[in-house]
Amino acid sequence: MGFLDFIPFLRGASLIWKIIVVILLVVLIIPILTYAFPILKYILMIIIGFVIFGMVAEAFGNTVVTFIIVGILLYFLLFKYFYISTALFLLYFFLIYGFMSVIIWGTARFGK
Repeated sequence: MGFLDFIPFLRGASLIWKIIVVILLVVLIIPILTYAFPILKYILMIIIGFVIFGMVAEAFGNTVVTFIIVGILLYFLLFKYFYISTALFLLYFFLIYGFMSVIIWGTARFGK
C-alpha cells in the first residue's frame, strides 16, 4: 500500500500526480474548514493581512502610498475574493517552503 493508493485512479500513478492531488486537496479544503469553523476565516484574514502589509511596506516603505495600496489589496483579496486569495496564498507558501521543489527535482528520478 503506497501513498494515496486508496484512490483508484492514483493506484498506479507517478509521484507527481499524487503530489498535485495533495496540493488540490489542501487548497480546496479551505472553504470546507471555514464553513465548519467560522473563526478560522478571521484568523486567515489576519495572517494574510499582515503578509500583504509586510510585502507592500517592504516595496514602498512606510508612506501613505503603502497604506492606500494595502487598503485596496485587503478589500479585494480578503473581503471580495477570500477563497481565491487563500488558495493562491497557500500555493505561494508551498512555493516558498520548497514543496514545489519535490515536483521539479524530486520526481526526475521516478520517470526513468
